[in-house]
Amino acid sequence: MINGNVLTRSVPDTTTYSYDALDRLTREQGPVVTQSFGYDGAGNRQSDGIGSYVYAPSSNRQTSRPQGPVTLDPAGHTTAQAGFSYTWDGPGQLKTVRLFGELLATYHYDARHRRTRKETTAAAPQGAATVLYAYDGNDHLIAETDATGPIRSYLWRDDVPVAQIEHRPRLDLAWSTPPGVVRLQQEGQIVDGLVALRQQYGLGPDLKAICDWQQAVLADA
Repeated sequence: MINGNVLTRSVPDTTTYSYDALDRLTREQGPVVTQSFGYDGAGNRQSDGIGSYVYAPSSNRQTSRPQGPVTLDPAGHTTAQAGFSYTWDGPGQLKTVRLFGELLATYHYDARHRRTRKETTAAAPQGAATVLYAYDGNDHLIAETDATGPIRSYLWRDDVPVAQIEHRPRLDLAWSTPPGVVRLQQEGQIVDGLVALRQQYGLGPDLKAICDWQQAVLADA
């Protein structure tokens, strides 16, 4: 790494990355995708391997992207693009997502403006489901669950995210900030991997709190 920028990724394939003097990604090269990135004077991305991006001349608000025009409300929230439409509540939080008028998802928040629930319909890619979000005392997101149990968990060191753990029966991945990336290949390795992460980064007892919280959710499911 240079300045914390990832230069090479070897899993699932070998991909290299290049950056400019401002640490902005300028090129991605690998067997699946090879593309370059361009920016305007304000740092907005103007181009990538998909196409071009356009912004209003008097602001940094995007007005067009490769998929088509972008419609914004007076507050700058995206309300329509590429067949999708979005609604927002008073504090500026996403409330609903529709595709060609059909409802895909509805989002709910608590009094502290934290997302507490996401409800998707049968028309959504993941199908009809409800995802619940849990936070620690410092408003850090620590877990996502649904009716079948934990989906993913998050570990923090102070206000820095240290790891994300996937709990579903597929490749489980825990990413970590310096010095590197930790990958957990099977569900059974998650607990051992978390203990190793706690030892490596000097994490406190909140790891146990996360595990206890997940067990409680499973017991109530």
